[in-house]
Parts: sequence; C-alpha cells; structure tokens
Amino acid sequence: VLHLHLVFNYLVQSISSIDPPRLSPHAEKRDARKVVRSGSVVHLSCPVENFDKDELFIEWLKDGETLGEFDRRIRKTSGGALKIKDVNVDDTGRYICKVINGFGSIEIETTLIVLGKPLLTDVSTFQNSIVHRKIGENIKFKCVSSGYPRPLLTWFHNGHMIRDRERTKKRWTLTLNELKIEDSGNYTCIAFNSYGNASSSFTLEVMGGRRIEIRELYPGNTTLIEGGKVAFNCRVVSDIKPHIQWLKQIQNDELKSDVFSVSSTYRNNKHSDHILNFQGKRFKVLKEPEAVPQKDGSFVNKLTISNIKIEQSGQYSCLAASSYGYDFKSAFLMVLPQAKPLPPVSNHIVESSFPLWMIVLITSILVFIIVLFCACCRFQRNHQKRNNTNVKIMTSTMIPTSPITTKTNRTSINYETNIVYSQAPSSSISPCLNSELTKYNGIKDNRSSNVSSSNYTSAPKTFPSEYFYFPEGKSYGYLC
Repeated sequence: VLHLHLVFNYLVQSISSIDPPRLSPHAEKRDARKVVRSGSVVHLSCPVENFDKDELFIEWLKDGETLGEFDRRIRKTSGGALKIKDVNVDDTGRYICKVINGFGSIEIETTLIVLGKPLLTDVSTFQNSIVHRKIGENIKFKCVSSGYPRPLLTWFHNGHMIRDRERTKKRWTLTLNELKIEDSGNYTCIAFNSYGNASSSFTLEVMGGRRIEIRELYPGNTTLIEGGKVAFNCRVVSDIKPHIQWLKQIQNDELKSDVFSVSSTYRNNKHSDHILNFQGKRFKVLKEPEAVPQKDGSFVNKLTISNIKIEQSGQYSCLAASSYGYDFKSAFLMVLPQAKPLPPVSNHIVESSFPLWMIVLITSILVFIIVLFCACCRFQRNHQKRNNTNVKIMTSTMIPTSPITTKTNRTSINYETNIVYSQAPSSSISPCLNSELTKYNGIKDNRSSNVSSSNYTSAPKTFPSEYFYFPEGKSYGYLC
C-alpha cells in the first residue's frame, strides 16, 4: 500500500511539471501599478506557481522592448524579480514579466510611475552650439520630455516666452519660417511639472542679405477705353521668394459697391473682401497669383484686368514683402467711355448726294478762279504803278525851267505872255498831266511899252482862260 501511494504522488508531480506556467494564488492580490519617487529603489515581482529556475525562463520587457543588460541600476534577482536602483522619471513605463517553459508561457504586467522632475529624452543635435541660417530660410528645434506628472513644454526667445500666434509650435518642436535678422538669439525649451523642470538651449544666428526692392511696375499710368484689357507687371528683386499683393485704393463710397470684379491673371477668380489700412489709406486686397522666379533672380507677379469698366479707374499698387522688409509702388488707371456711334445715313440721302469726283472738280475750279482773280488784280496794280512812274519822268522832262514866250493872234490884238512853271505837276491826279498852269510872273500887252518879263514879280495867280485861244472855240481846261 505504501508503495502504491509513493507511485501515485510521483505521477501527480510529473503531470504537474509538464503544465504551462501558472500565476501563484497571491498574484491576484498584488498591485499592478507602482508609484515611487525619483531616486528610490523599486522591486517588481513575477509571481509564478511552482517556480523552478531550472525549468522556467523569465524575461523582462519595458514598453514592449527587452531590457538591456548594460544598465547597472537594473538587474534580475534569483527569484525572478526585477530590481531598479535610483529610479528616475525615465524609468516610468509598462513592465512585463514573461515566463516560459517547454509547454507554454504567461505574462505578468506591472505599470511603474516615477514621480519627479521631467527629463529631456530627445533634443536637436545642434544643442549648445551656434546654428547659422540665412534670411528667409526655415529651422526646427526639437525638445522631447518625459516625466510624471506629465510635463509641460514652453519655448523662450532671449528670455521672452514665445506665443503660439508668433511661431508654429507642436508638441515637442518649434518651427521658425522665413527667418529675419531679428530672429537671431538664444532659444530655450523648458519642461516642467510639480517636481521640477529640465531645459535645453540653442543659439541661432541669422545672416543678412539684400533688402527687397520693386525694380519695375509696368506699364505705368495707363489710359484705356471701356471694355479693353490691361496687364500690370510687378518685378521684384529679393534674395528670397517675396510675398506680393496687389492693392486698389478705395474711397468711402466704394466700400459697398461692386467695383472689384477684375480677374487676376486667372479667369473667374473672385477677390477677397479684405480691406487693408496702409500708410494712412485704405486699399482693397486683390487676389494674386504666385510670384514667378526669373532667370535674372527677380520675381514677377502679373495682374490682368479684362473687359475693364469705368468704375475700375483708380490707383493700383504692388506691395512686395519678405524677411528683408517691404516695398511699394503704384500706377494710375484711367478708363474712358466708348465713343457713341454715328447715326446711320438713309439710302435716299446717299443716292442724292454729289459723287466724290464732282465735289473735287467743283472745288478745284473754284480754287482756280480765285487764284486767277488774285493774279489779275496783282498784275493791274503793278501795271498802274509803272504808268505813274512814266508820267513822272515825262512831266519832269516836258516842264521847262525858264520862261516860255507864246504869241497868239486873236482878231487884231496881239498878246504876249510870259509863263513860268514854278513846280512840276502833281502825280496825284490822273489821267491828265494835271499840272496847274496857274503860275505866271506877268502879262505884257503889245499895245503898251515893252517891259521885260522879269519885272513882273507879283504873287502867283490863276491864269485866266481868256488869254488862250483854242481852235474851233473849244475849251480844254488848263492843259490836258
């Protein structure tokens, strides 16, 4: 009987030894979550029933990864437990004890929480060194922290906290886009909780470049007829890609009017309703395409206005900005109304009108007559002037300078007259010689004594006509 009892016990033990590992009855009472302070010693147990180190294999994992054997703070005890000395927040995590034999395995999980100040576990490789970047470039700083309670991360620039709206911040990173000179300086990340904080610093130096400049805005001031098309081109010189906006200056009465229907290069694009206050004036921000880089290093942005209206007259401006600053140039657009078409001419008027060749002929004849009349008048005037000149010459030769003695027989009386012409006839009277034969020195009667004509020195008198004898009783005036 005793022998049978011993055989039965052996069989029971043999059967139990070939089962997969099982948790001990005390494992259910244990706390699966351990909270310790930083710097303390921690023991993590692995409660397995009928534990035999020669038959079981025990492995510890943290957060799904096998614990390394190079950390002297951590070691596995002979009973299969895990001992961690001088724990820190970086030891916080999920620990698993994996027990294996030839017939199966089990896993026992324990969560370890270490209370203490945060630790920086992943920091940008250029920490504690000067980082050089050019204006307009981008840079990203990384600062990953761990700890319990969960730490908060804050970024500082030259001792001043960086607001979210100023820079792009994510969980553990700080991104600086389009760097400017004023972005140079010291950047610090600080992770903190109720037990303390951890920090890391970076030094950024932004190198300078040329200031942005609008080299050309063409065409300049422009005048168009309503319904036409114009394209303004803005050429900008910058070391980095600039941000270019097209603006139209507006007045108070234009704010609610529909005068901003122009198309910026791309058709059917609608403009934003954004109003910009700039240099004390208000501008409508027009939707613009991207600036196109050129071979010479400049950037060109084009604003096209099609089917232009009178209401679109005004000042259009190109505003270019970058990390270097900004530049601003304007051009004025004048839109004139279209000319009204002439009223149509009826057919009967066209048929009754003179043909063109007849109008030209009549006009030519009238011009010829006028020219001929003017030529005749000029010829007559020149001819009259030559005749007057000849009369002067003849008169001067005909009029004697010494007295002329004339004898006349009239009935039985003889007259002798001494006639002296004191001056040449005047040429102002035409067509006769018009010399007044009115001057004389005296009259001598043959019946009286002989008296020299020189004795008659009386004043000039009109020569009486009765002293002349005219044949056939005709009177010719003075002398014609």
